[in-house]
Formats: sequence, C-alpha cells, structure tokens
Amino acid sequence: MVEYDKNILKLFTGTAMAQAISFLVVPLVAKQYGPEQYGIYAGFLASITILSTLTTGKYELAIMLPDDKREVITLMQLCNWINLLVCGLISLIMIFSPLSFLNWAFGIKQGDRFIFMIIPLTTFLLGSFQILNYWFVREKMFTVISLNKILRSVLFGVFALSFGFFWPQALLLAAGLTLSHLFSNIFLRQKIKGFSLRPTFLLNTEERFNFKEASKKYSKFPTYVLPAELMNVVCAQLPVFVFLWAFNPKDSGYFSFILTLLNIPISLLAGAILDVFKEKASKDYRETGSCREAYMSTFKKMLIISVFPFILLFFFGNDAIVLLFGDQWAPAGKFLNILLLMFFFKFISSPLSFIFYIVNRQREDFIWHIYILATTFLVLYIGAVIYKDILVTIKLYSINFSIIYLVYLVRSFQLSKQKSNT
Repeated sequence: MVEYDKNILKLFTGTAMAQAISFLVVPLVAKQYGPEQYGIYAGFLASITILSTLTTGKYELAIMLPDDKREVITLMQLCNWINLLVCGLISLIMIFSPLSFLNWAFGIKQGDRFIFMIIPLTTFLLGSFQILNYWFVREKMFTVISLNKILRSVLFGVFALSFGFFWPQALLLAAGLTLSHLFSNIFLRQKIKGFSLRPTFLLNTEERFNFKEASKKYSKFPTYVLPAELMNVVCAQLPVFVFLWAFNPKDSGYFSFILTLLNIPISLLAGAILDVFKEKASKDYRETGSCREAYMSTFKKMLIISVFPFILLFFFGNDAIVLLFGDQWAPAGKFLNILLLMFFFKFISSPLSFIFYIVNRQREDFIWHIYILATTFLVLYIGAVIYKDILVTIKLYSINFSIIYLVYLVRSFQLSKQKSNT
C-alpha cells in the first residue's frame, strides 16, 4: 500500500494548495460580489454542473477499465465527439430560445442572454476536463493532476477578483470560471503525448467500427450511469433552482455559499483520495475479484480525518463566517449546522461509492438514483411549496441525503468483495 499512500499524498498536496488558494479567494469574492450576485452565479454554476453530465455519455468512466491502451484512446475520442455534439446542441438552444424561457428555466433573471451564451462553452470545457482527468488518473500521472488543480484555482482567483474590481456582476464571475477552465484544459492537453484528441470531421471505416464496438461494450455507462449521474447532480443542484424560483437570489446565494465552503474539505481530501482509490480499487478488482483492502484502507482514512474538523465547524462555524466574510454573510450561518451532518456522511462515502462502477453494478446504482430523485423532489416540494419555509426545506433535504449516503456506505462495503456476474 506504500505506492497507494504516496499517490494520495501527491494529490492531497496539490489539492491542498489549490483549496488553500480557493479559501483565500472565497472571502474576497464574497465581499466583492455580495449575496445576490453570488446567487445568480450559483444558478449558472448549477446549470453547467447538470449539463456537463450529458456531454460524454459517461463513457469517460470506462477509461479506467480496459487493459488495451488503444481501446482507451478510442473511448477518449468517442467522449470528445459526444461532448462536441451535445454542447453544439446546447448552443443552439441558448441562441434561439426566447430570453423569457431561459430566465424561467435557469432561474436566472437577466435582461440579456450573455450569461446563457457562456453556458455551452463552459459545459464543453468541463466535459473535456473529465476526459483528460481520467486519462491522467489511469496513467498515474498524479503530479500533473495536482498542478492542474493549482493552476485552475489561481486563474479563477485572478480573473474573478480582477473582473470584480471593475464590475462585480455574476456575468463576469461566470466568465472568470470559464477562462480558468479553458487554460486548465490547454495545460492538460499539452501534457498528453503520442496521440491527438481533436475530432476529425470525417471518420474512416476503422474509426467508425472502433467507436461502434466501444460504445456497445461499455453501453451500461450511458444506459444506467448517465441517467443515474444526471439524477444525482440534479438532486444536488435542485435546491439552488428552487431557492431562485420560490424564494430569492439572496437565499440561493447564502445556500450556495455554504455549499462552497463545505465542499472545500471534500475537494481537498475526498477528491484526492477518490482519484487514487479509482486506480487502486479498479486494478485490485481486475486482478483478484476483490477491492475490500482498498475499501477498508480508504474508509479508515476518511473517518479519521473527518471527525475533528466537522466538530469544530459545528461549534465555531457561525462565528468564523462573520469573522472571515463579513456581516452581510451572517444569515448564511443558520444554514451551516443544518447541512453539517449530511456533508459528514458525504465526505466519507463519496470516494467509496465508485465501487458500484468497478463491480459493474450500474443498474443497481441507477435504480437507487430513481429513489434519490423522487425523495429530493418530495422534500423540496414539502418545504418550499407546502411550508414555504427555507429552513424547513433545508432540514428535510439534509436528513434525506444523510440517510442516502449511509446506505451507499453500507452497500459499497458489501460490493467490495463481490465478483459481479451482471
């Protein structure tokens, strides 16, 4: 397990630096833009997060699985093509849809369509990043991944703060995020040697055959994983839209701000451990039919490093928000304690739930996500429509997802030593 721990350390170091930069930038961005503009930006961020799940057919998850590198390259090319076509379609929707429809659909009340025109570009860049990231994880090039995380955080901070100095509007905050992803993708593409990911307009017979074979072989990913992942992302982002529709941009801004803060430890540690866990668990399962050792090692690490920080946040989080971000963000503190338990379970379970893909249980994961989507709609409807109370809404949402993450944790443990025949 020495190499496993070293790889985690590499990613943790890079991710820690990236998140440290983000943590320094967040207070400045929060003060510059304020809750209302941050709420509009949250709608933009939620939109691209949801749409980006569609852009590769989730075939990028299969990049970890083949032994043949030629098959891996075919999968990457297939993902790139799907990404280009889906984002092209999104662009047409943004251009030709009535502005009133876009305002309603995205919950972003703007008098022009500029922020909507950025959505397909950023979505494409997110899809492209996922394809490249899985390649570097497979190749164990964790130093490159770490450097890219740092680069993206630095660039977003530079662009967001520079733009906000002149005009602190959500549009420019969205533009800063887009530019940071653009240069991040350029950096990663420069590190790939030996083949090109640029899609050609005319595919030869061999390429078409390879695409067809790869799409059939890994068809469970678009059939089950894509809708499951889409439902998962919709469930995570739906509160942002509900608060924009049922309440106001400020409430959405407060909620999204707390999500950003609580996602920092998940990005910092769980994200780094996840990338290494994917490689180690996939390799163990291919060779032995079990990834229980990797599961238990990862579970213990996640549990040990999570308890103390979450206790500190419970007792001192509200005071820290006012101290670091100013009085205008004080109302966000009331959301913090409500969401802490949910994020504790999310932090521990998020890397380990990847086992569903490793052991080929995509169908089970898909069925479970139907339940998640249904219950999320139900609790948000009860809180926002029946009770018309944002705190009740968030409490119901947090309780529901705490239960869901616990179930995923238990089921992932059961599957970690099960050789699937499906």
